[in-house]
Amino acid sequence: MNLDPSLGRVLLSVVVWLPLVGALVVVLSSSGPPEPSPEATVHGHDAAHVPGVNLRSWRIATAFAAITFLVAAWLFIGFDRARPEQFQFETRVPWLPFGSDYRLAVDGLSMPLVALNALLTLSAVAGSWRITTRQPLYFSLFLALESAVAGVFTAGDLFLFFLFWELELIPMFLIIGIWGGARREYAAFKFILYTVAGSAFMLVGIFLVAYFGPRPLTFGIPEIARFNFAQYGTGIASLGGLAFILLFLGFAVKVPIFPFHTWLPDAHVEAPTAGSVMLAGVLLKMGGYGLLRLCVTLLPQAAHDWQWLLIVLAVINSIYGALVALAQTDL
Repeated sequence: MNLDPSLGRVLLSVVVWLPLVGALVVVLSSSGPPEPSPEATVHGHDAAHVPGVNLRSWRIATAFAAITFLVAAWLFIGFDRARPEQFQFETRVPWLPFGSDYRLAVDGLSMPLVALNALLTLSAVAGSWRITTRQPLYFSLFLALESAVAGVFTAGDLFLFFLFWELELIPMFLIIGIWGGARREYAAFKFILYTVAGSAFMLVGIFLVAYFGPRPLTFGIPEIARFNFAQYGTGIASLGGLAFILLFLGFAVKVPIFPFHTWLPDAHVEAPTAGSVMLAGVLLKMGGYGLLRLCVTLLPQAAHDWQWLLIVLAVINSIYGALVALAQTDL
């Protein structure tokens, strides 16, 4: 049964912003005496003698993550599968004077990813009750990460998309840097440097397609997708070709695609278990989503012109990945 559009708009905003509200609640409710953990109770210990044990943050975070997942599942069930190519449950509010709107929507590409993000966040938070170091910050960062990733998958405006993309970096950087392994600081800074460098290229590409796109000036993804950039010429040296490669570099780091991948092994190894779940399950998919949503959708002619590069990199990645796996002694 398809969901009523007005209700869908409300629920979509809930999926994006409720985790962030939960993060604030976790932080504000972190004061008070610690509560006994299941582990402490089973072993007959007093929670006061177990350093850092406080299940209050875990319970609040799990509750917010569970509610967000239920709302995301409701949206997923109510999504009109007969129109997967169209944006649904769209919210659009004028925001900034240079053509950028607060705009949220989902289609057949983004709806499954929104649901996946909610499911994995719930799993990561619920499975982290053994965390004993700075629990309020830990759980609030996971909820903030969920909000940022949901914003990336639902943004219908390029400027809003970029803001959510950058906001996602902060929680993941702190999760790796504080709760990671022995080389956590190295892995966290390598992660942030690679992704920020890629974001710089992406930002230039976004401004190119917006500035040379439809008039009046807009950052709206549907409007830019309808604009024909081939009028500026075709080929890899054209305006569309330049914008494509700039956007591609930003997303290639996130996928990651060889040779922009070297941050990933360190991040995966050093991140806490729940961080690795989010990294592999959702964050890497942001790169592939960006390639399809922006590079291919906005610049189809440029994607055709650059297809040889994508094919070459795909072949290299397949062979390189197989050879690296073959050389490992501990998988």
